[in-house]
Amino acid sequence: IIAKAAALPWFAPAVMTLCTVSQAKGLEPLSWEAAEAKADATLERMTAQERRMLMIGTGWREGAGGFMGYGTLLPGNFMGNTPPIPKLGVPPLKIHDAGNGFRNHWTPWNGTHLDWKRDPTEASSSTCWPSALALASTWDESLVERVAGEIASEFRDKGANVLLGPAIQVHRVARNGRNFEYLSGEDPYLGSRLTYAYVQGAQRQGVIACAKHWAFNEQETGRMGGDVRVDERTSWELYYPPFEAAVEAGVGSFMCSYNRVNYTYACENENLLRRDLKERMGFKGFVMSDWWATHSTSVEHGLDQEMPGTGSGTWHGPHLTQEELEYTERPATRPYLSLAKRWFSWALSQYLSRGPL
Repeated sequence: IIAKAAALPWFAPAVMTLCTVSQAKGLEPLSWEAAEAKADATLERMTAQERRMLMIGTGWREGAGGFMGYGTLLPGNFMGNTPPIPKLGVPPLKIHDAGNGFRNHWTPWNGTHLDWKRDPTEASSSTCWPSALALASTWDESLVERVAGEIASEFRDKGANVLLGPAIQVHRVARNGRNFEYLSGEDPYLGSRLTYAYVQGAQRQGVIACAKHWAFNEQETGRMGGDVRVDERTSWELYYPPFEAAVEAGVGSFMCSYNRVNYTYACENENLLRRDLKERMGFKGFVMSDWWATHSTSVEHGLDQEMPGTGSGTWHGPHLTQEELEYTERPATRPYLSLAKRWFSWALSQYLSRGPL
């Protein structure tokens, strides 16, 4: 089966491409050398404007219910979207929530669920799976891998190609309103084993998984500005192991969190994004912001993509100056082009057919 969509964002500064995802049995992945050659060829054909627009989402189409009201997402759209590049055959990136399955939006004006299938007039539903915390309570890696695969399969069938999960924050605050959503429970070792299984299961379906929330997303109260003060030993021994496991499993994307970490917002925190994640852990994918979690362009600090890209306070995309774009392209400064090739190579080597871009 050849799935139509799977988007491949990479950062150079944050270049994305999308090719056909292959689910055909027995398909041999591209070698790293072949993948890098394709990445080089694609980069050469992309304009600065194309790179700008792919560093930021396009928002979503809203219906009745008001801005960001539940039930406002219209059929055929997703929580995160990027534009296509027709001349390169690059379809849009389609990003969606996956707390305990494909996130449905209730339509209050007609009492039906919105549909992500081809017919916008047809009501749709999604499978409701146990919460991540319930799955963690089983201590069953095989089960978690199978559930992740089924969730990702539904994402693929509904047209989404990036699954916003697994959420893997280690519990430290018992009253955190999102503890049910985190796969690690209170145990970084358990979280590591289950995270690896989840990423493997999801990405075998040709859908890009997203490890979140990076990092130290301790509580919902005051989450937009709270400052987590944490030392390196606590970070690496307690909080980081599940995220390291995600990297080892080949996860395609990370989402940075709303909170501050040692005085600096997570989505512009160079120690968090560049030093710890990309350099020390060796993460090869791309980092997207949580929705409206950006406070600066952050291109030098390791943020690859801003979401959702609408509303006040957007920084990436057309707002970037030529100087900022040139900074990201200079090979002398932690070459973003190299990062681009590594990400594209990962995606190609995992999922793409040998056909032309």
